[in-house]
Amino acid sequence: MILQWILVLTTAVLVHSGQIVHAPSGTFQGTFWKTKHDITHNAFLGIPYAKPPVGERRFKPPEMIPPLEGVYDATEFKAFCIQINLLPPMHGLGPGEEDCLYLNIFSPESADAAAGDLKSVFVFFHGGGNFNGQANIYNPGQLVTTQDIIVVTVGYRLGYLGFLSTLSPGCEGNFGLKDQILSVAWVKENIQAFGGDPGSITIGGESAGAIDVSFLTIASGTRNLFARAFSMSGLTGVQHPFIVRNAKSTAIKVGRQAECLKEGQPDPTSDEDFDRLVQCLREVPATVFGIEYTPAVPELGPVEYGDLFPKKIEDLFNDESYLHSLNFFERDYLIGFDYNEGDIFTVMNNEVEKSLPEDVRKNLPPNGMFRGTVTHFLSSKFGPVSETVVSNVIDYYSSSYEVSPLADFAADAIFHIPTFEWASAATRGLAMEDSKVHMFRFVHWPKFMAGPYKGMIHGTDLLYLFDLDPDFLKKIIDLHINGSLWGEEDDYLKEKYISMVADFIKTGNPGLSVDPELPTPWLPFDQQEGHYLQFGITPELKTQFKPERLFFWATQIPEWIEEYPVDQTTHTEL
Repeated sequence: MILQWILVLTTAVLVHSGQIVHAPSGTFQGTFWKTKHDITHNAFLGIPYAKPPVGERRFKPPEMIPPLEGVYDATEFKAFCIQINLLPPMHGLGPGEEDCLYLNIFSPESADAAAGDLKSVFVFFHGGGNFNGQANIYNPGQLVTTQDIIVVTVGYRLGYLGFLSTLSPGCEGNFGLKDQILSVAWVKENIQAFGGDPGSITIGGESAGAIDVSFLTIASGTRNLFARAFSMSGLTGVQHPFIVRNAKSTAIKVGRQAECLKEGQPDPTSDEDFDRLVQCLREVPATVFGIEYTPAVPELGPVEYGDLFPKKIEDLFNDESYLHSLNFFERDYLIGFDYNEGDIFTVMNNEVEKSLPEDVRKNLPPNGMFRGTVTHFLSSKFGPVSETVVSNVIDYYSSSYEVSPLADFAADAIFHIPTFEWASAATRGLAMEDSKVHMFRFVHWPKFMAGPYKGMIHGTDLLYLFDLDPDFLKKIIDLHINGSLWGEEDDYLKEKYISMVADFIKTGNPGLSVDPELPTPWLPFDQQEGHYLQFGITPELKTQFKPERLFFWATQIPEWIEEYPVDQTTHTEL
């Protein structure tokens, strides 16, 4: 059923059983797919890269699976991971399963280890806030067949099962990140048998997957695992990274919801107390951790704890010897963000507001949803902030915006500021010619964006990298897309985008196919000039993306926080 749904959404056609590959981890029977242009390529689906994370392996790091016996049937997708949906799901696939650590390999027909022409490899981690999403919907047929590369899509643990942490040895957390690392290790060990070059691996992801990729670039134990990293719409940031600061309270809350902590029972405090809580949670049915719809976002995600991050993220970036130990400065980095990242939060706020009872909606104060969004994200970055600070930030964005006050604020808070923090830290002290970071902004106004949300809204760049029906996004979130309006201009732009990304995957230089259209070559990002490419139908070279916004977040907001502390009683009215 899942496979049939995937084939409806993508433009590939399953043909028949295909190539057999003998790899260190087993013998795999693949299948053939065809693109919409009738080009055949190999697909090896549902390959396990770790032991099932069930029973006693729940809330523990993944374990490499031993070599499989016999011939493994890699012709169908396997289950995706248990989901937490922040909006009512529309895909109709159910909540997912706990046994979900599988990957899919797509390769050109010409990929053959015996031939000696090894292909560069792109390992892709899906988005979804580390709450939801799945690998199986991303069909890379055009990328594989036109650019002669291998693409691997990966399932990794999500939500509570992937990121619950008690900040103690019994449940360190970061299990989803560790799944990703183990999947890359599996690829490095096995991909040559599929015709891939283990020395030319690029990891990449979109949204939360992109943020995870940026975490992996500074995670211990990743030396020599990959040569390049591509983040689409998301990086961890440095000064205020995307880490969870109240992990224990989340663990206690889910423990009470699952009745592992009884009414009146005190909160755990010692490591032994938390070990007992986690052991109880291992015995809870996995479906308890899957949520069909919750407007209250659980505080889940990476934590600065355990073996992955021996110091705070900011301290790791300040430790050059540590970064050198990871080969951080030898890797190539490509960073992309979209013209209209922030309207995704307008969509989500609108959906949440529609779900509220009518009497609640009528009594919402003006700018109520906007104020809630600003308060949430300021608090997540700076800690508790006063009403005056929130009002000042709302005033600022209400008088100075590109898309809308909410969209601009959300774009800055979640995407722009962390992106430039990370890029600046990665190039600190380096001359432009020594920088390994290239940055671009995807600027385009697709005609298929037929509703109120215009331009390249967060996530629509995926349509230009993978073979997805534009109407597919309606299954995830309603952006009011009209897929019938996808046209020749979009086909042309997709070819350009795929070429640019493939240039990076194969060489580390994304400008090879873009430079002929530019007056001068696309220069790497550096702290002084801030070079980036405005990518679109007609690409342009730019410098210094919105410096006033970077100043606002780095200087003005902290000054307001100091001037108007949380306990002050007066505030500026809207």
